[in-house]
This record gives sequence, structure tokens and C-alpha cells, in this order.
Amino acid sequence: DYRIPQLLRHLNIMQYNIELSEKIDHLKPLLAGSIEEIQIRAATVYSVEKMCQILNKNKEKDSYIYPFQLDWILWERGEASLSLLKPHHRVLKHYY
Repeated sequence: DYRIPQLLRHLNIMQYNIELSEKIDHLKPLLAGSIEEIQIRAATVYSVEKMCQILNKNKEKDSYIYPFQLDWILWERGEASLSLLKPHHRVLKHYY
């Protein structure tokens, strides 16, 4: 998904180096399977997992928030905040 890293970047949870930021901000597509794309995806997964750990730290197991739930919450927030967000990364793939 591209919306979650877009929102995480907006919230300063994820930060890109200057070169990658400029590519994304200028709507230049990344190569599918490139190191940049893989790093964005890996950092997104890690960030959501870490956020869940923090949110669940003092909760009972029956009230945990799971990564798939947080992912959905973040996606909805991103969709609702489109006018505030910088561009998302672009990758030429069949599924985008």
C-alpha cells in the first residue's frame, strides 16, 4: 500500500533521505523491487508493528490492537487527510 507510508511520513514517524524525498515529491516512479521500494515497505511494516507494541504495552490481551487493525485505521486516516499529505511513492507495477 502507498497510503500508509505517505501518512507515516506526514506524521514524522518515517523519514526519507533527501534524494528519495525529492523523487517522491516530484512524482518520479521508483523501480519495482528496488532497494528504495523495499526499504519503504519494510520501514512501513516495522513502524506499524512498533506502534502496536507501544499501544499494547499496558493492555490486556483481549483489548490489543493488531497490526492489520492499525493498518486499516491509518489507511482511513490517510484517505481522510489527502489534502494535507505530501505525494506518495510511485512504483510501476501491475497491482497499482
